[in-house]
Amino acid sequence: MCWLLAWSPTHAIHERRDAYQLFMKLHGRGELMPTADDYEAIDLEAITYIADGLSAACDGMYEEARANPGSEMTQTFENRGALILIDVIVIEEDEMEEGWIAITYPRDTPITAEVALDLCARILPAHIPAHLLTIVDHFGKRPMQPGELIFSWDYANA
Repeated sequence: MCWLLAWSPTHAIHERRDAYQLFMKLHGRGELMPTADDYEAIDLEAITYIADGLSAACDGMYEEARANPGSEMTQTFENRGALILIDVIVIEEDEMEEGWIAITYPRDTPITAEVALDLCARILPAHIPAHLLTIVDHFGKRPMQPGELIFSWDYANA
């Protein structure tokens, strides 16, 4: 990441109007470098970008998984060079539906469990609200992989 710390249209070496002196004063007061709030704003922007991109990339994924019971549907989303993988499995039996959604992402991606839950809620249809999703340690029959967060749901189609 590259921060633009200060800018001025005026560059007049050794003249009173030169902005360099202002920049040095800002630096001396500790007001030039990015703050914790600046870094938090970048993380929030990245999360919004990820959420919007994943929602678009995964459109129709649940329906495809439901149309192919027990088959794993996979979608990959690239976030500034880091790949985020989404997997969905849906199994229907009589009036019951059971499903899993997994998000695999690099450690330095600013995704918490709460953000992942929100992402899953955006990908899944409205009849599977976030409060039905439970964090589990397996995806269908396979165990959780490193860097993976898995949610499961049970739903009665009554």
